[in-house]
Amino acid sequence: MHVNLVNSGTTKKKNLGDVSSYDKL
Repeated sequence: MHVNLVNSGTTKKKNLGDVSSYDKL
């Protein structure tokens, strides 16, 4: 989930589904 914090601005624009993909990374 650390990736989500780094790309907080980008993740906010993306859908929740995309956020889940970042969590897997």
